[in-house]
Amino acid sequence: MQIASLCGWQIGRERFPETIEGNETVLITSKRGVLGHGRVGVVEEVRCEQPGFLYLVRKRIDIPCGSTYQTTRAIEAINREIRTLRNLSHPHIIMIIGSYQEKIASRHVCFLLMFPVGNNDLEGFLMTAAEVIRQRTPPKALQYSRWLRKWFGCLASALAYMHSQGVHHEDIKPRNIVHSGEEIYFTDFSSVREVDLASQVTSTESPALATRIYAAPEALPDEHGNSSRHGSKSDVFSLGTVFIEMLTVLDGKNINSLREGLSAYSPYHKITHTFDDWFASGVSAHMYIKCIKLMLALERQDRPTATEVVDCIRGSQPWRADACSCQNMTSFSS
Repeated sequence: MQIASLCGWQIGRERFPETIEGNETVLITSKRGVLGHGRVGVVEEVRCEQPGFLYLVRKRIDIPCGSTYQTTRAIEAINREIRTLRNLSHPHIIMIIGSYQEKIASRHVCFLLMFPVGNNDLEGFLMTAAEVIRQRTPPKALQYSRWLRKWFGCLASALAYMHSQGVHHEDIKPRNIVHSGEEIYFTDFSSVREVDLASQVTSTESPALATRIYAAPEALPDEHGNSSRHGSKSDVFSLGTVFIEMLTVLDGKNINSLREGLSAYSPYHKITHTFDDWFASGVSAHMYIKCIKLMLALERQDRPTATEVVDCIRGSQPWRADACSCQNMTSFSS
């Protein structure tokens, strides 16, 4: 909120995306490069001239100029992402600072400005950390191992908070998680679903948008194209697959070797039966058996809630020394 005030923006009073008429601009200079490509837009790092050359994440979303239906759907999706981020407040969820629009070459473009800028996404970090930890390169190996142990609780805490607010992320994967130093953040809420907690509607049969390899079994259509009901515990499964990759790196192993039983684009749920042997020994065996294995149950009802995952991680003795203060937050209801 302080950043928005310093920049002269007011969260909650953006004219866009309720309408795509008009033109609002924000003084931004020195684009330093593309950080990545989300499901619906390009993510880049920008610098605001005030205050003090602040670096922000800017997500660009082009509004389709075809049918009115396409335009309306796109605006609704942008509106939902902005509303979700505006309503979420957790130390491990990226913050939205503001939004604005521009008309570029006859096209309407929406920009979302967020903070902080990550050093890397988790996928990139794991590739680097795997080599450092395997070679026991000092002092980075100890530092990266400590960060990874800390991030289990941070990500579980953020997911439990989302679910307590009636939000399902629906596309949890390493590319949608970024770190800034030792701090970790969920990003890209373009696939998010909002759940009516008052009416206890907690699952849906509509197709999930999860990236296939990290998706829960029920989040993907079967061979006949039929979808099962999925909900908050589908997020729990996806986070469990991310944790599997983090545990693999902590053990000094290779993620590509973990995936040997998978063909291209096959989901992790096809090889969960191999994980017992994969983690039979090593520093991560205890965490896998006590917490992560339960998250990967093929039947949705057999998985813990995100809150139960937080409690499990918080109670794991070997990991307590690296716990983040986020785990001392008030218990969530998910």
